[in-house]
This record gives sequence, C-alpha cells and structure tokens, in this order.
Amino acid sequence: NIAEGVTWASDNGADVISMSLGGGMYVTYFNNAIDYATSNGTTVIAATGNDDLGAISYPSRYDNCVAVGAMSPCNERKNFSSCDGENFWGSNYGTGIDIVAPGVNIPTTTNGGGYTNQFNGTSSACPHIAGVAGLIYSVSPGVNPLDVRTILQIQADDIGSIGYDLETGYGRVNANKCVRNLLNTPELVVSDPEINFIVEPESTQEQYFFVGNAGNVDLSF
Repeated sequence: NIAEGVTWASDNGADVISMSLGGGMYVTYFNNAIDYATSNGTTVIAATGNDDLGAISYPSRYDNCVAVGAMSPCNERKNFSSCDGENFWGSNYGTGIDIVAPGVNIPTTTNGGGYTNQFNGTSSACPHIAGVAGLIYSVSPGVNPLDVRTILQIQADDIGSIGYDLETGYGRVNANKCVRNLLNTPELVVSDPEINFIVEPESTQEQYFFVGNAGNVDLSF
C-alpha cells in the first residue's frame, strides 16, 4: 500500500514525498516505486530508523531515497548516550545516510488538534528535510530530484568527522544556504529564443541576437 501510495502521489503532482516510517527488508516493488517517482520528478525522502544501529532501515536504504538521520540538541547523531538524556532510542546510521536534522523535542501539531513539543525520532527529522526540499523547488522549480539531493548534500553544515561520514552523512541540513545560494544565480536572457534560416552552398548569412544576465552573479556561456 505504501509503495502504491508513492506512485500515486508522484502521478498526482507531488514534488516531495516524506516518509516517517521504516521496517522490513528490500522488496523489488517498493524500490521500483521509488525509482519511478524519482524519474517522474518527485524527490522521495525517508527516515533512517530509531534503533541506534549501524545500518539504515528501508525504505530510506533504497538508492533513490534521501536518507535522513536525527540529531540531538548537542550537534551530534542522536544516540543512547547523547546529551538530551533520552537513552531509549538512537538514530540509525551507516552506508547510504545522506543528512541529519533535529530529532528531539520538536514542536508540531497533533492528530487530535493542538500542539506538542515532544515529537521525537528520525520521524521528526525527516519532515525538516522534506520542508527544505520544498523550499528548493519554490526558488528553482526546474530542478530534478538528483539536483535537490545534491543541493541538500553540498549545502549541509559538516559535523562529526571531516567530510562525509557514516554517522551524520554530509552533515546538518542548512535551509538558509540551500535557498540563498539558489537565489544568487545568473539568469540567462536571450533576445531570440529561436533562430531559423537556410544557408545555401558557398554563401553566408548573418543574424544578430543579444545575450544578457539578469541574475546576481557572473554568467558563463
């Protein structure tokens, strides 16, 4: 049902799918659903799991799914002994993790109405990344899921071991950098979007057009 939901959401215009869920093993139909959604222009994101294990859970483990781990308030991977005192869960980590986001005592709405400030787990980290992915689409609607994933990775704040590491992936999500660096881009302006003519043998033709930059940084073309 979840795999079919991924396909349905993508077919019905979802730019981002956020899955605060996990469990089970590799199944072809779920992998195919995520691959389909990605090829259809949808960024698929999932939580890595809360077992403090050195292996991330499915569906975050599928190749085309952005895998999101959780941080403690002390800028570290949430683990059994992290500073928040919650010694009953830790964020799964390992090969395939992309990024981490806050995952302890997150304020949010509740199913029954009202609010709570105790939304915990990689399930609360995952929506942070989905929200930033939505911001990326809002300022750069033409990006594809690979672009979104790459932007999230390269604009993350490195924590833990230098560079990519199996505990925190590319680092802590940074919404400001993702959006600001996309806004400060060149913007190509061409006076004639199409130029059509026929050149006879042994002859030449000339046609003039203008190329401009309406953006904020240098343009190379």
